[in-house]
Amino acid sequence: MQPSKKTKLQFPGPFLFSSIKEIGVFLPLLLLALFSHFSPVIAHESKTYRELSDRGNQLFLDGDYPEAIKVFNQALDKASELQNPILTARIENNLGFLYYYTGQFEKAMRYYLRADSVFRLLPGPDHTALATLYSNIGALKIQTADFSVAVNYFEQAEALLMSTYGPDHSLLGSIYLNMGVIFHYAGEFEKSQEYYNRSLQIFRDSKSTHRLNISRVLHNMGMVSYSGSRYEEAIAYFYESLETHPGKSLAGRASAYNNLARALRHTGNYHESGEYFRKAIETTLATHGDSYPELGLHYLNYSMSLLDQGQERKAEKYLTLAGEVFSAGFHESHPIRARHFEALAQLSFARGQQNQALAFCRKAREMLNTHQPTPENKNQQIPVSTPIQTFLLDNLKLENTILNAKLEKTTGQPEQYILQEKIFLNYEHLLNIISGLRKDYSGEGSKLHLSDKEKETFVSAASSAFDLFEKTGNNEYLQKAFEISGLAKASVLIQSIRGLEGFQVANVPDSIREKEAGLRRELHALEGLINQEARKATPEKEKISYWQTKLFETNLRYQKLISLLEKTYPEYYRLKYEPGVTGISKIQATLSKEEVLIEYLLGKEELFIFAVSHDGFEVFRYETGDKFIFHLEEVLGSLNLEHAFMGGKKEYQQFTESAYFLYNKLIEPVLEAFSPNKLIIVPDEMLSLLPYEVLLSRQEPAYRMDYSGLPYLIRKVSISYSYSSALLFSSQELQHKKPAGTLLALAPDYPPETSPQNISSFSNLVSGREGLFPLPGARKEVEYIGNFFKGKVFVDEAATKEAFFKHAEKASILHLAMHALIDTLNPMHSRLVFNAADPDCPNSNLYAYEIYGLRIPAEMLVLSACNTGTGKQLSGEGVMSFTRSFLYSGVRNIVMTLWSVPDLASTQLIKSFYSGLNQQLPKDQALQQAKLNYLDKALPSKAHPFFWAGYVTIGDTSPLASGQTKISAVMAGLAILLIVLAALLATRIKTLGN
Repeated sequence: MQPSKKTKLQFPGPFLFSSIKEIGVFLPLLLLALFSHFSPVIAHESKTYRELSDRGNQLFLDGDYPEAIKVFNQALDKASELQNPILTARIENNLGFLYYYTGQFEKAMRYYLRADSVFRLLPGPDHTALATLYSNIGALKIQTADFSVAVNYFEQAEALLMSTYGPDHSLLGSIYLNMGVIFHYAGEFEKSQEYYNRSLQIFRDSKSTHRLNISRVLHNMGMVSYSGSRYEEAIAYFYESLETHPGKSLAGRASAYNNLARALRHTGNYHESGEYFRKAIETTLATHGDSYPELGLHYLNYSMSLLDQGQERKAEKYLTLAGEVFSAGFHESHPIRARHFEALAQLSFARGQQNQALAFCRKAREMLNTHQPTPENKNQQIPVSTPIQTFLLDNLKLENTILNAKLEKTTGQPEQYILQEKIFLNYEHLLNIISGLRKDYSGEGSKLHLSDKEKETFVSAASSAFDLFEKTGNNEYLQKAFEISGLAKASVLIQSIRGLEGFQVANVPDSIREKEAGLRRELHALEGLINQEARKATPEKEKISYWQTKLFETNLRYQKLISLLEKTYPEYYRLKYEPGVTGISKIQATLSKEEVLIEYLLGKEELFIFAVSHDGFEVFRYETGDKFIFHLEEVLGSLNLEHAFMGGKKEYQQFTESAYFLYNKLIEPVLEAFSPNKLIIVPDEMLSLLPYEVLLSRQEPAYRMDYSGLPYLIRKVSISYSYSSALLFSSQELQHKKPAGTLLALAPDYPPETSPQNISSFSNLVSGREGLFPLPGARKEVEYIGNFFKGKVFVDEAATKEAFFKHAEKASILHLAMHALIDTLNPMHSRLVFNAADPDCPNSNLYAYEIYGLRIPAEMLVLSACNTGTGKQLSGEGVMSFTRSFLYSGVRNIVMTLWSVPDLASTQLIKSFYSGLNQQLPKDQALQQAKLNYLDKALPSKAHPFFWAGYVTIGDTSPLASGQTKISAVMAGLAILLIVLAALLATRIKTLGN
């Protein structure tokens, strides 16, 4: 099968140096009341000076920049006459800002440095003036791509204001706006949004804030939405920004027009988009002239929109204009110049000029490679090197798109091999950059966004490695494809878990670990409070504002702690950021002869299946297409209550056809190659929602309509699951601390008055663990388990959250039989319900974010609750579910549910499962046996997979440690008694014989 030859270009596109398709602009700062909010007026400041200063301010806001510069130069002369260095420095700062704003960056820096030399030397410097100056210099350094220097200036400005005025000074709004810009450049959109939120809050709370500042923040919040491909949301922000913008002022309007046009372009509204692009160009020409750098960006954006529409000649015209502006306004190695060459590459590629396109693309990369800043301040919170890395990602993807197109037209074998090798080398470079970004990004949300955004890059890289294997027969390329698949899975979860392991390996003091866990819990708790309040019909804005401030401050403390940890404990850093890959030979050494690991890598157009046995390794590649997706959706759509009770022969036939189709694609090649008894499955994307146990090894006729007798895969093999092979096999090597206790089982009661009203008798009869219905089977379940295993069982009112917290860390077996409420929008706020009578009480719910702060080294956890394995599906990371949070807390194996399993069926399965565990069966085999036992005894109406296939096991499946069961002790006593009786009987027989 030939792989897809097209790599979708996904450029970050935040601001000035965005992609050729999504390029935008942000003039980072309109300082609070811009020129007038300095220290109090000095006594001998003349009336003429004040009038000139005020007039210059107004001219700026009106967009008359040349006249504003002229007036401020007059004010500078007046300040010189007064021989007042403070007044002189103020005007020099203002002139610096105006020269910056009109794109005259060298002049701007000269004036800034003059002002700085005055402010630094004055006794008792005016901290507001100095902070304003540093913010201006930082903004200029962003514009010239000196990110590390910009960060240093912003941090100095922040420290000055915080130490003198506290956290609510209005100028901090401008500083945080700029900090958000740099995070956005770096691709850390979550962190960027946090800074924008705090900036907006400060501006709105300040009586002296100019409307232009609020307009700027709204504009940038729109850019966050744009970067997340939420174009309608971005359009709404841009319109709001324009509505908030001061009526007479033209400052910043062009940027809003430009980015509104970009968002409209992505919705396919080319007509309105073109109008706003032209408005952006006209506004910039009117206010800044034809040499202003932002004008080049508008030309560039418009040209790409025209290229989308096939208007190549018109696109070339605007690209030429953009090049002229950039040549005049930016140094040769500036990243914006590189973006222009990439745009030229796009145009050449559209015209079929592949060699010319490659030349432009490589010229752009040369520029980027010569401009990768190194952090000057090791304590910086912002990864200043990442913006250039994100630009390089886009560049390499573009080059591979061109190379793949060239490969399709190349017939000679040597030339094909050279091109394929070059493509693969580019992919290796891409993956190295992604790995570096994973280390640099501080927020988990940013890491998750990166995994989601770059998932298809990993699929294309694996496809490239497989192509080289087919070309050369070299098995090393197959191994590389497997390693790439591993890197594409659960990288954020692996990094988090290894960070916890690093605490122990690096001997990090318990006090620091507890502080880290406490801050993390506080962060998620504050997020929960904000989300809960925001969802109310009439949310209290004061509460939300207060919690957002606390969230911002707590997050800063958390990031500083993590930064300190990584610098102070190198072994912690090393272990945390080790690549999330386990080699084939290491896996083979761990597998038994009857086990096979199957790892899937699912892309938009192709599927890879990697199968590893004790002594073998196979790779299969298929095109997916609509047929594959159709059958996968059919099977997933069949595993519900309606299909189980209301489905007829048509639904039965479709289920059996689709389950058999998927078996042929996903499983049969592996079984033919290895004939295993046990499968360890590492799924991917939609396959994470599939219980493989229900796949059928042959097609059955529809007229039988017999779910109990179908040839399910569960009849052939036992099955367990894992988020990734690296996570599974690395956890098996660790020396886990054995808990002192054994069983902790909890089953709260749910009084009928807490159940939903107006439920039909049919719904009550078949309802699963969904809605807060009473769960009589849950109590029977835990009481039954308590008869087998040592430990503690809590039911009804005694099954509290307090009991869980008190005993969980000492238990080796955890069993939670209760309701779970899943929040697919905010998975951290999914919760297990301990007390339905008072759902608002903090002790009534155990939230997922609370579990992340616990250490639970349990051998096994059974989540006998509804949907505990479901949640938000994130590409490259898997399902964000309770399972993920408990794995993070240290649990080695989890039995979870993929949907709401009916209460009575659940009780039968769980009892049978624990009976198997008591017989020292491995966990996967015990669950297999429980499902087969259920099928053997089930009535035809209750044999549908909905009733029995919902429970799956993930993680270490080895048998429970011996000595945990009550039955084992009884059986040992009975065995001794039988031996004694046998001896007595033998003696008696011998005596009688004599």
